[in-house]
Amino acid sequence: VQNDSFPDAIRAHCKGGDNRLHSLGFAGESHVVETGEPFDVGHERTDECARLLDELYANIAGHADSSQPYAVFVNIESDHLNSHLHVTETNSVPESGEGRAYRRPVSGRGIAFHRDAIERIGGTLRTSQEDGTWTLSADVPLEGR
Repeated sequence: VQNDSFPDAIRAHCKGGDNRLHSLGFAGESHVVETGEPFDVGHERTDECARLLDELYANIAGHADSSQPYAVFVNIESDHLNSHLHVTETNSVPESGEGRAYRRPVSGRGIAFHRDAIERIGGTLRTSQEDGTWTLSADVPLEGR
């Protein structure tokens, strides 16, 4: 992710993810909202946010029920003390592999890798699955340690 403002780069990344999923027959969309003042984000944090979004869209394609819509909500937030990227992603999970748009090998380490990276910089990444719905919530500090 280069040569764009951070919010523009995240919007472009989400649009690309939506386009890939739509080409696979998924319905759903991503929403990106900015609150607060504009700020600069370092390349390392920008790259981690982009890789996390890539993983989310790949996981939707590989695991979600393509007959049900997905949703990705991104809030880029800054105030006089902190700046964060908040991501919430939801999708339905098929009872069997039948509803999956395409099958891919699963390592089971993608989300764990991102959880470790985000926790190292003081953020959080949580997942849950309940009543056939997968939910991921991440808070990525965009500056600091």
